[in-house]
Amino acid sequence: IAWDGAPDTVKIKALATVITPTLRTSQSVGYDETSLIEIVETVARRNGLTPRHDIDPAIRLDRVTQNHERDLPFLCRLAEDYNYAFAVRGQALDFWSIPGLEARGPVLTLDRRDLKSFSLALKSQETDKEGTVDYQDPDKKQAVQGKDQREAAPGDSHRLLKRVRSPALAERQAKA
Repeated sequence: IAWDGAPDTVKIKALATVITPTLRTSQSVGYDETSLIEIVETVARRNGLTPRHDIDPAIRLDRVTQNHERDLPFLCRLAEDYNYAFAVRGQALDFWSIPGLEARGPVLTLDRRDLKSFSLALKSQETDKEGTVDYQDPDKKQAVQGKDQREAAPGDSHRLLKRVRSPALAERQAKA
């Protein structure tokens, strides 16, 4: 967090999570015919953490591979793919839907009269205008596609070729 002002400056830097040896150890695990919930709960148990989440039980996955990857980057990849935010807080592994978090009320409200001056910046260079996920289903011999467009986004199109179970899952990943 950075906050500028006339004489005021607020900078907050923090360690995102406590890194334990088990979280730092690379893992090679294949998850077949499972759900995102089951993967998150398995990784949490492996690290002695209690999972807390609002993961959609409809997210079923044919295959996810954690190939020589540490648990935190693996969870980060899954969170980004399905539009979730995650954190390790104490002995808990939190995995929350970003739209759900955005729908919650504010944690802190500042009134303009409480501030002498301020500076805000909008970061839009990583916001894609369009997202597409494509996959050729070898069993059905069909292309599976999901697409999402953001009208207000100034960014580029983002196209992924990924293995997905259904058009609904492809669309969910395109939105993420």
